[in-house]
Amino acid sequence: MLDIGWRAIFFYTVKFSIFWFFSFIFLPLASGRVLDCSSRNQKEILTKLNTAGRPYKYDSTELNQWFSSSKPYKGVSLLLHGLNNRPSTMNPLALYLSTLGYIALRGSLKGHRGSLEESQKVTITKWREDVDQLYCLALLKSRQFKVPFIINCYSLGCLLFLDLFKRIRNSGKENMVDKAIFISPALKVKPVLSWLSHVIKILPSNWMIPSSNIRPYRSLYGTSISSYKAFFELLEKNHRNYFAKPKSIGFPQTLTLLNPKDELVDTKSIIQLFRKMPKKQSQWKLIEIENRNATTIKHINHLLLDEESLGKIKWLKWKKQISLFLKQGKPTTLY
Repeated sequence: MLDIGWRAIFFYTVKFSIFWFFSFIFLPLASGRVLDCSSRNQKEILTKLNTAGRPYKYDSTELNQWFSSSKPYKGVSLLLHGLNNRPSTMNPLALYLSTLGYIALRGSLKGHRGSLEESQKVTITKWREDVDQLYCLALLKSRQFKVPFIINCYSLGCLLFLDLFKRIRNSGKENMVDKAIFISPALKVKPVLSWLSHVIKILPSNWMIPSSNIRPYRSLYGTSISSYKAFFELLEKNHRNYFAKPKSIGFPQTLTLLNPKDELVDTKSIIQLFRKMPKKQSQWKLIEIENRNATTIKHINHLLLDEESLGKIKWLKWKKQISLFLKQGKPTTLY
Protein backbone atom coordinates (compact mmCIF):
# COMPACT_ATOMS: atom_id res chain seq x y z
CA MET A 1 0.00 0.00 0.00
CA LEU A 2 2.85 2.33 0.90
CA ASP A 3 4.63 1.39 -2.33
CA ILE A 4 1.54 2.34 -4.38
CA GLY A 5 1.37 5.68 -2.58
CA TRP A 6 4.99 6.50 -3.41
CA ARG A 7 4.40 5.53 -7.03
CA ALA A 8 1.44 7.88 -7.22
CA ILE A 9 3.45 10.72 -5.70
CA PHE A 10 6.30 10.06 -8.14
CA PHE A 11 3.90 9.94 -11.11
CA TYR A 12 2.19 13.24 -10.31
CA THR A 13 5.51 14.92 -9.47
CA VAL A 14 6.93 13.96 -12.87
CA LYS A 15 3.69 14.97 -14.62
CA PHE A 16 3.69 18.38 -12.93
CA SER A 17 7.39 18.91 -13.72
CA ILE A 18 6.86 18.18 -17.39
CA PHE A 19 3.82 20.46 -17.51
CA TRP A 20 5.73 23.25 -15.72
CA PHE A 21 8.74 22.87 -18.03
CA PHE A 22 6.78 23.18 -21.26
CA SER A 23 4.58 25.94 -19.83
CA PHE A 24 7.74 27.87 -18.99
CA ILE A 25 8.90 27.55 -22.58
CA PHE A 26 5.69 28.14 -24.49
CA LEU A 27 3.58 30.41 -22.26
CA PRO A 28 5.54 33.60 -23.07
CA LEU A 29 5.20 32.79 -26.75
CA ALA A 30 1.46 32.23 -26.50
CA SER A 31 0.80 35.33 -24.40
CA GLY A 32 2.97 37.78 -26.34
CA ARG A 33 3.41 36.30 -29.79
CA VAL A 34 4.28 38.51 -32.74
CA LEU A 35 3.22 37.29 -36.16
CA ASP A 36 6.06 36.49 -38.53
CA CYS A 37 4.12 37.96 -41.47
CA SER A 38 4.20 34.55 -43.11
CA SER A 39 1.21 35.41 -45.30
CA ARG A 40 2.07 37.44 -48.39
CA ASN A 41 -1.52 37.88 -49.51
CA GLN A 42 -2.52 41.41 -48.49
CA LYS A 43 -6.13 40.99 -49.59
CA GLU A 44 -6.42 37.82 -47.53
CA ILE A 45 -5.12 39.55 -44.38
CA LEU A 46 -7.50 42.50 -44.79
CA THR A 47 -10.46 40.20 -45.42
CA LYS A 48 -9.65 38.21 -42.28
CA LEU A 49 -9.41 41.40 -40.21
CA ASN A 50 -12.79 42.64 -41.43
CA THR A 51 -14.70 39.36 -41.18
CA ALA A 52 -17.14 39.32 -38.28
CA GLY A 53 -17.46 36.19 -36.23
CA ARG A 54 -21.01 35.11 -35.45
CA PRO A 55 -23.23 36.64 -34.17
CA TYR A 56 -21.44 39.98 -34.57
CA LYS A 57 -22.53 42.58 -37.12
CA TYR A 58 -20.12 45.28 -38.20
CA ASP A 59 -20.54 48.87 -39.33
CA SER A 60 -18.87 48.91 -42.76
CA THR A 61 -17.66 52.49 -42.26
CA GLU A 62 -15.61 51.45 -39.23
CA LEU A 63 -13.70 48.52 -40.72
CA ASN A 64 -9.97 48.42 -41.48
CA GLN A 65 -9.40 50.25 -44.73
CA TRP A 66 -6.78 51.75 -47.05
CA PHE A 67 -6.57 55.40 -48.06
CA SER A 68 -4.82 55.68 -51.39
CA SER A 69 -2.34 58.32 -52.48
CA SER A 70 -0.84 59.53 -55.74
CA LYS A 71 2.48 58.21 -57.00
CA PRO A 72 5.34 58.39 -56.38
CA TYR A 73 4.59 57.03 -52.92
CA LYS A 74 6.64 58.42 -50.05
CA GLY A 75 5.66 55.83 -47.49
CA VAL A 76 3.05 53.64 -45.84
CA SER A 77 1.30 54.76 -42.66
CA LEU A 78 -0.57 52.62 -40.14
CA LEU A 79 -3.08 54.49 -37.95
CA LEU A 80 -4.66 53.20 -34.75
CA HIS A 81 -7.46 54.77 -32.69
CA GLY A 82 -8.18 55.06 -28.97
CA LEU A 83 -10.40 53.22 -26.48
CA ASN A 84 -14.09 53.32 -27.46
CA ASN A 85 -13.25 55.72 -30.28
CA ARG A 86 -14.69 55.28 -33.72
CA PRO A 87 -11.85 54.08 -35.97
CA SER A 88 -13.08 56.70 -38.46
CA THR A 89 -11.99 59.47 -36.07
CA MET A 90 -8.53 58.84 -37.56
CA ASN A 91 -9.82 59.61 -41.07
CA PRO A 92 -8.79 63.32 -41.11
CA LEU A 93 -5.20 62.36 -40.32
CA ALA A 94 -5.27 59.48 -42.83
CA LEU A 95 -6.57 61.81 -45.54
CA TYR A 96 -3.89 64.40 -44.77
CA LEU A 97 -1.15 61.77 -44.92
CA SER A 98 -2.46 60.66 -48.30
CA THR A 99 -1.96 64.22 -49.60
CA LEU A 100 1.68 63.95 -48.47
CA GLY A 101 2.17 60.83 -50.56
CA TYR A 102 1.54 58.19 -47.88
CA ILE A 103 -0.66 55.16 -48.43
CA ALA A 104 -2.60 55.05 -45.16
CA LEU A 105 -3.99 51.94 -43.47
CA ARG A 106 -6.58 53.02 -40.91
CA GLY A 107 -6.83 50.24 -38.36
CA SER A 108 -9.88 49.07 -36.42
CA LEU A 109 -9.65 47.10 -33.18
CA LYS A 110 -12.11 44.41 -32.15
CA GLY A 111 -14.93 45.88 -30.09
CA HIS A 112 -14.83 49.13 -32.11
CA ARG A 113 -16.57 48.03 -35.31
CA GLY A 114 -20.14 48.65 -34.23
CA SER A 115 -20.90 45.39 -32.41
CA LEU A 116 -21.92 45.74 -28.76
CA GLU A 117 -21.65 41.98 -28.22
CA GLU A 118 -18.09 41.89 -29.51
CA SER A 119 -17.05 44.80 -27.29
CA GLN A 120 -18.20 42.80 -24.25
CA LYS A 121 -15.79 39.97 -25.11
CA VAL A 122 -12.66 41.96 -25.82
CA THR A 123 -9.34 40.63 -24.49
CA ILE A 124 -5.73 41.77 -24.68
CA THR A 125 -5.00 38.77 -26.90
CA LYS A 126 -7.62 39.79 -29.46
CA TRP A 127 -6.26 43.33 -29.62
CA ARG A 128 -2.73 42.01 -30.03
CA GLU A 129 -3.89 39.79 -32.88
CA ASP A 130 -5.39 42.84 -34.61
CA VAL A 131 -2.24 44.91 -34.17
CA ASP A 132 0.02 42.09 -35.36
CA GLN A 133 -2.07 41.57 -38.49
CA LEU A 134 -2.19 45.31 -39.21
CA TYR A 135 1.57 45.61 -38.67
CA CYS A 136 2.19 42.77 -41.12
CA LEU A 137 -0.23 44.22 -43.68
CA ALA A 138 1.35 47.69 -43.60
CA LEU A 139 4.87 46.18 -43.62
CA LEU A 140 4.06 44.11 -46.71
CA LYS A 141 2.78 47.22 -48.48
CA SER A 142 5.92 49.21 -47.61
CA ARG A 143 8.10 46.38 -48.90
CA GLN A 144 6.02 46.12 -52.05
CA PHE A 145 6.73 49.74 -52.98
CA LYS A 146 10.10 49.95 -51.17
CA VAL A 147 9.09 52.97 -49.11
CA PRO A 148 9.36 53.88 -45.38
CA PHE A 149 6.87 52.51 -42.84
CA ILE A 150 5.46 54.92 -40.24
CA ILE A 151 2.79 54.64 -37.55
CA ASN A 152 0.27 57.17 -36.22
CA CYS A 153 -1.67 56.49 -33.06
CA TYR A 154 -4.01 58.02 -30.55
CA SER A 155 -4.38 57.16 -26.85
CA LEU A 156 -4.85 53.36 -26.47
CA GLY A 157 -3.43 52.86 -29.96
CA CYS A 158 -0.06 54.18 -28.76
CA LEU A 159 -0.05 51.81 -25.79
CA LEU A 160 -0.67 48.91 -28.17
CA PHE A 161 2.26 50.01 -30.32
CA LEU A 162 4.49 50.22 -27.23
CA ASP A 163 3.40 46.67 -26.42
CA LEU A 164 4.14 45.60 -30.01
CA PHE A 165 7.65 47.07 -29.95
CA LYS A 166 8.36 45.26 -26.68
CA ARG A 167 7.15 41.94 -28.08
CA ILE A 168 9.16 42.41 -31.28
CA ARG A 169 12.28 43.08 -29.21
CA ASN A 170 11.65 40.07 -26.96
CA SER A 171 11.27 37.83 -30.01
CA GLY A 172 14.69 38.90 -31.28
CA LYS A 173 13.26 40.52 -34.39
CA GLU A 174 13.95 43.94 -35.83
CA ASN A 175 11.36 46.70 -35.60
CA MET A 176 10.65 47.82 -39.17
CA VAL A 177 8.88 51.10 -38.29
CA ASP A 178 10.88 54.15 -39.39
CA LYS A 179 8.96 56.92 -37.60
CA ALA A 180 6.02 57.27 -35.23
CA ILE A 181 3.53 60.02 -34.42
CA PHE A 182 1.87 59.77 -31.00
CA ILE A 183 -1.23 61.79 -30.06
CA SER A 184 -2.34 61.87 -26.39
CA PRO A 185 -0.53 58.55 -25.78
CA ALA A 186 -2.12 56.60 -22.92
CA LEU A 187 1.21 55.13 -21.84
CA LYS A 188 0.64 56.20 -18.26
CA VAL A 189 -2.65 57.37 -16.75
CA LYS A 190 -3.47 59.59 -13.82
CA PRO A 191 -3.29 57.95 -10.34
CA VAL A 192 -7.07 58.11 -9.82
CA LEU A 193 -7.59 56.01 -12.95
CA SER A 194 -4.95 53.53 -11.84
CA TRP A 195 -6.92 53.10 -8.61
CA LEU A 196 -10.07 52.38 -10.59
CA SER A 197 -8.33 49.43 -12.24
CA HIS A 198 -8.68 47.49 -8.97
CA VAL A 199 -12.46 48.04 -8.96
CA ILE A 200 -12.75 47.09 -12.63
CA LYS A 201 -11.17 43.68 -11.99
CA ILE A 202 -14.08 42.49 -9.83
CA LEU A 203 -16.89 43.64 -12.14
CA PRO A 204 -18.58 41.42 -14.76
CA SER A 205 -16.91 41.75 -18.17
CA ASN A 206 -20.19 42.33 -20.04
CA TRP A 207 -21.15 45.40 -18.02
CA MET A 208 -21.01 48.75 -19.80
CA ILE A 209 -19.85 52.05 -18.30
CA PRO A 210 -21.50 55.07 -20.01
CA SER A 211 -19.03 57.09 -22.06
CA SER A 212 -18.41 60.80 -21.45
CA ASN A 213 -16.91 61.17 -24.92
CA ILE A 214 -18.65 63.19 -27.62
CA ARG A 215 -21.09 61.07 -29.63
CA PRO A 216 -19.48 61.49 -33.11
CA TYR A 217 -16.13 60.37 -31.67
CA ARG A 218 -17.22 57.39 -29.58
CA SER A 219 -17.72 53.89 -30.89
CA LEU A 220 -20.54 52.83 -28.53
CA TYR A 221 -22.70 54.53 -25.89
CA GLY A 222 -20.44 53.03 -23.26
CA THR A 223 -17.16 51.19 -22.73
CA SER A 224 -17.32 47.55 -21.72
CA ILE A 225 -15.66 46.29 -18.56
CA SER A 226 -13.83 43.74 -20.70
CA SER A 227 -12.28 46.60 -22.70
CA TYR A 228 -11.18 48.34 -19.52
CA LYS A 229 -9.71 45.09 -18.20
CA ALA A 230 -7.71 44.65 -21.41
CA PHE A 231 -6.57 48.28 -21.27
CA PHE A 232 -5.36 48.10 -17.67
CA GLU A 233 -3.71 44.74 -18.34
CA LEU A 234 -1.76 46.39 -21.17
CA LEU A 235 -0.72 49.21 -18.84
CA GLU A 236 0.42 46.72 -16.21
CA LYS A 237 2.42 44.64 -18.68
CA ASN A 238 4.14 47.68 -20.16
CA HIS A 239 4.69 49.98 -17.21
CA ARG A 240 8.41 49.20 -17.12
CA ASN A 241 8.70 50.13 -20.79
CA TYR A 242 6.96 53.44 -20.23
CA PHE A 243 9.18 55.87 -22.06
CA ALA A 244 12.31 53.84 -21.41
CA LYS A 245 15.41 54.75 -23.40
CA PRO A 246 14.07 54.74 -26.98
CA LYS A 247 16.83 52.54 -28.43
CA SER A 248 16.50 49.99 -25.62
CA ILE A 249 12.97 49.05 -26.69
CA GLY A 250 13.48 49.47 -30.42
CA PHE A 251 11.54 52.72 -30.68
CA PRO A 252 11.68 54.65 -33.94
CA GLN A 253 12.07 58.41 -34.10
CA THR A 254 8.87 59.74 -32.53
CA LEU A 255 6.88 62.98 -32.55
CA THR A 256 4.40 63.33 -29.67
CA LEU A 257 1.47 65.74 -29.31
CA LEU A 258 0.25 66.21 -25.76
CA ASN A 259 -2.15 68.53 -23.94
CA PRO A 260 -0.80 69.39 -20.45
CA LYS A 261 -4.41 69.52 -19.22
CA ASP A 262 -5.27 66.01 -20.47
CA GLU A 263 -7.96 64.39 -18.29
CA LEU A 264 -6.69 60.83 -18.78
CA VAL A 265 -2.94 60.82 -19.40
CA ASP A 266 -0.41 61.49 -16.64
CA THR A 267 1.07 64.37 -18.63
CA LYS A 268 3.12 65.67 -15.72
CA SER A 269 5.23 62.52 -15.64
CA ILE A 270 5.64 62.47 -19.42
CA ILE A 271 6.63 66.14 -19.66
CA GLN A 272 9.12 65.77 -16.79
CA LEU A 273 10.68 62.82 -18.55
CA PHE A 274 11.15 64.79 -21.76
CA ARG A 275 12.73 67.68 -19.85
CA LYS A 276 15.24 65.29 -18.28
CA MET A 277 16.36 64.01 -21.68
CA PRO A 278 19.74 65.23 -23.00
CA LYS A 279 19.40 68.32 -25.20
CA LYS A 280 21.12 66.54 -28.08
CA GLN A 281 18.63 63.66 -27.88
CA SER A 282 16.67 63.68 -31.13
CA GLN A 283 14.87 60.34 -30.92
CA TRP A 284 11.87 61.80 -29.10
CA LYS A 285 10.25 65.19 -29.68
CA LEU A 286 7.37 66.52 -27.60
CA ILE A 287 4.90 69.25 -28.57
CA GLU A 288 2.71 70.62 -25.81
CA ILE A 289 -0.55 72.16 -26.96
CA GLU A 290 -3.87 73.31 -25.51
CA ASN A 291 -7.05 73.00 -27.55
CA ARG A 292 -8.95 75.89 -25.96
CA ASN A 293 -10.22 76.96 -29.41
CA ALA A 294 -11.88 73.62 -30.16
CA THR A 295 -15.35 73.87 -31.69
CA THR A 296 -16.70 70.52 -30.49
CA ILE A 297 -20.01 70.53 -28.61
CA LYS A 298 -18.14 69.50 -25.47
CA HIS A 299 -14.55 70.42 -24.60
CA ILE A 300 -12.23 67.44 -24.03
CA ASN A 301 -8.52 68.07 -23.50
CA HIS A 302 -7.59 64.49 -24.42
CA LEU A 303 -9.20 64.87 -27.84
CA LEU A 304 -6.67 66.20 -30.40
CA LEU A 305 -7.70 64.49 -33.62
CA ASP A 306 -9.04 67.00 -36.13
CA GLU A 307 -9.95 70.61 -36.85
CA GLU A 308 -13.00 70.54 -34.55
CA SER A 309 -11.15 69.08 -31.55
CA LEU A 310 -7.97 71.16 -31.96
CA GLY A 311 -9.31 74.38 -33.41
CA LYS A 312 -8.65 75.54 -36.98
CA ILE A 313 -5.32 77.31 -36.41
CA LYS A 314 -3.83 74.60 -34.18
CA TRP A 315 -4.96 71.90 -36.64
CA LEU A 316 -3.19 73.67 -39.53
CA LYS A 317 -0.03 74.09 -37.44
CA TRP A 318 -0.14 70.47 -36.31
CA LYS A 319 -0.42 69.28 -39.91
CA LYS A 320 2.56 71.43 -40.87
CA GLN A 321 4.49 69.95 -37.96
CA ILE A 322 3.73 66.43 -39.20
CA SER A 323 4.90 67.34 -42.70
CA LEU A 324 8.19 68.72 -41.36
CA PHE A 325 8.72 65.68 -39.17
CA LEU A 326 8.19 63.25 -42.03
CA LYS A 327 10.46 65.23 -44.34
CA GLN A 328 13.29 66.11 -41.98
CA GLY A 329 12.65 64.44 -38.66
CA LYS A 330 13.48 67.71 -36.89
CA PRO A 331 10.21 69.38 -35.81
CA THR A 332 10.27 73.03 -34.84
CA THR A 333 8.26 74.65 -32.06
CA LEU A 334 4.52 74.85 -32.56
CA TYR A 335 4.21 78.39 -31.27
